[in-house]
Amino acid sequence: MVESLSVGKFRRGLRQEAVLCLENLTNAQGDNWWKDLLRLWTPSGCGDGLRLAVRFNTLDFYYKGSCVAHISFSPGKRNVPAPARVICHVQFIFEGNIPGQKQALFDPERGLWKHNECTRVRKFNDIIAYIRLWQDKSTQIGKRRKAPEKPGVDAIVGNSGNVIDLEMALPAWDRKKSALRMDLVSLERDEDRIQIAFWEAKTFDDDRLRSEEEPEVIGQLLGDNKGPGYVEYVKHADHEADIRSAYAETCAILDRLHKMKCAVMSGNSAPTSLHPLIAEVARLTKEEIPNRLVVKSQPGLVIYSDREDKVIRSDIYWPRHRKKIKGAGITIWEQQNSTDVTLPAERSLSGFSYDQLIHVDEGGPKAGTPSPSVGIFWLIPSAEEVVLFTQQSALREAEPYGDCLTHSVGHYELWEHLRALPFPTLKKRGLPVEIKSTEYEHYPRGRVVYEKPSETFVIYADARLQVPEVVSKIMQAFQLEGQTNVNVRSDSHYRTR
Repeated sequence: MVESLSVGKFRRGLRQEAVLCLENLTNAQGDNWWKDLLRLWTPSGCGDGLRLAVRFNTLDFYYKGSCVAHISFSPGKRNVPAPARVICHVQFIFEGNIPGQKQALFDPERGLWKHNECTRVRKFNDIIAYIRLWQDKSTQIGKRRKAPEKPGVDAIVGNSGNVIDLEMALPAWDRKKSALRMDLVSLERDEDRIQIAFWEAKTFDDDRLRSEEEPEVIGQLLGDNKGPGYVEYVKHADHEADIRSAYAETCAILDRLHKMKCAVMSGNSAPTSLHPLIAEVARLTKEEIPNRLVVKSQPGLVIYSDREDKVIRSDIYWPRHRKKIKGAGITIWEQQNSTDVTLPAERSLSGFSYDQLIHVDEGGPKAGTPSPSVGIFWLIPSAEEVVLFTQQSALREAEPYGDCLTHSVGHYELWEHLRALPFPTLKKRGLPVEIKSTEYEHYPRGRVVYEKPSETFVIYADARLQVPEVVSKIMQAFQLEGQTNVNVRSDSHYRTR
């Protein structure tokens, strides 16, 4: 468990004293407030119910985006259970405008909520029922104005078992005066590694998705004149390690709390389960975390409508705004209804049509060589197609390397050169602008070399590129279709980060 962390560091988890407190409540005779919350908690991917977000030495339980219980733990002696403090918004307890502080405090000894001189017995089921009525009224108003965002986020969590955090805020840093917030954090398998992915959710009628120039959501995610965004935060030297450690700890706590839930629910109802990725991360050792757990270098954007009068596919203006957002390197996950959204748990190219696979060379649309060549390549899902992006050398211009002829430029060298170019320059040259906001290892890649002794062209490629449609496009791009000796091989250098 996390014991102490410096101020301003991104952190998640519970101190041992907090866990001991919750274990005592779980094992206590009879019912109590903690057992009530465990019964109502529905882990990600298990349908409707309370959602749990692990903070640093605090827990937040949400119902459709509204906080039902915020639990904190008082400092105490080491290895001694720390007293828990439970608060809830005063409106959800007393159902009215009450002056003073906005939070009601739960008194576990008397089993009631307190606010100034007011007290009330209020079960968590009653709080949820009130929130449901309150949100239904807001939704009816929203049909005439804008769709509410938070119930949609909750629906996505209900569908997506790989979600490990919601209502997340990265610490303020650099020129940012406020925390950078993200709606969802999930896990995605990437071969033998697991990625931590951050997602912002927007309803389709959100004005920040549209602009004649640059949609505001791009600045929100990637940075603007108010300060750096998500991409710059993750690239900072210490931040990725902080995020990895924090969410490894989150998964360990979720696993431990789920065992408490199973103990409380034993024999009473169908058991819930945690997503296999959460359980796998929970088992990682400290030594394994840096190699097995990585932070996705760009954020994703989930867009849904949840309005019958706002059909995404029928909006003739939306494609040009979508293209601007995708053109900034932001992944979009789009559905008409939030109840149909399931965040990806496997990183692959299977969702893209190879009918849309096009070839773009670094020198421009007409570049490339008319004769067999060697070089480097990436496969990049771009705005409206999948791009095979290459840089080549004609065989007669290739560089000797042992018994091989190869392209003189490396993947990292070319990628960093292009990342330094402004967006307008990349667009003018017809190059994938996704380069700007990602690392060179982000997309599947490979290299074509020529082995002189066997007179063979060898395509070294990421395993996921070794499918007939992609290999055929690579051979076409490097003018290898008429060659009799062409081999496709894997290599440890060409594995996506």
